[in-house]
Amino acid sequence: YIARPKGGIDWTGLSLLIAGLASLQFVLEQGERDDWFQSNTIVIMSVISAAALVTFIFKALRDKHPIVDLHVFKFRSFSIGSFLGIIMGFGLFGTALILPLFFQTMLGFTAFDTGLALMPGALSTAVSMLIIGRLLNRIDGRWSILGGILIFAWSTWLLGGLNVEAGYWDVFWPRLIQGFALGFLFVPLTTMTLADVPISEMAGATGVFTLLRQLGGSLGIAILTTLLTHETAIAWNVLAGGVTNLHGMSSGSMTNLVAQQSTMIAYDYLFRLTAIVFVVSAPLVFFMHAQKRAQPSGQVAMAE
Repeated sequence: YIARPKGGIDWTGLSLLIAGLASLQFVLEQGERDDWFQSNTIVIMSVISAAALVTFIFKALRDKHPIVDLHVFKFRSFSIGSFLGIIMGFGLFGTALILPLFFQTMLGFTAFDTGLALMPGALSTAVSMLIIGRLLNRIDGRWSILGGILIFAWSTWLLGGLNVEAGYWDVFWPRLIQGFALGFLFVPLTTMTLADVPISEMAGATGVFTLLRQLGGSLGIAILTTLLTHETAIAWNVLAGGVTNLHGMSSGSMTNLVAQQSTMIAYDYLFRLTAIVFVVSAPLVFFMHAQKRAQPSGQVAMAE
């Protein structure tokens, strides 16, 4: 499996993959700014992405030596794990984008305060990865993944209950819980996703899994930023209609108050939507194969 790949480099497949992914990434990153399909550029890039990726998939499935072997999706654990990887990327990268924006625009944190608010999550991830490293050979990894998904969902649900009066300690515990969940999630998910893949196909499978997780992150960022704008507009219309008869406030102050509360409602909606997506995806864990535990050396010798 470490021999040089047969058939040389599939330049056609590589070109199709680059064109498809580059166009898709452009659409996901630029779509919100250009009002999505109201822009001719977004439409053209979407067509290029779809055509290139569909052609690439058909070519990869038919070739003997494709640049990316898509036959790894025949392994059930890999297929389900890859889908969960997209969801995890959605939650991790999506919240990684909106949390700093939320802290600075809604809670009035400085850049330094935002860093302090995010730090507990990183520290608790390091701790939980040490713990799961010791536990993974003793428990079925599916339980670790399930626990990580549900704990992450709980943390984002807590964030969805904040208001404009929240301070550092109001976000400290949700971030600590969220970071702790990630350690129980990503390492076991990667391990179990690739567990059934033969060594000869491991390199390609690892690349596909990582790519899908990154695409899930890009998709999450695109969806959450679009929803933030959409939900803010909806909340604005609802709240503005309810304050038309208020007295004692200048029109400017009233406008600022409505704008602030509308954005807060939109952020809370995004956090709780993310929590729901995680909870809904959780049962898929049990469709993966149970983790194969390594036998102690004495048992192996007896078996021989």
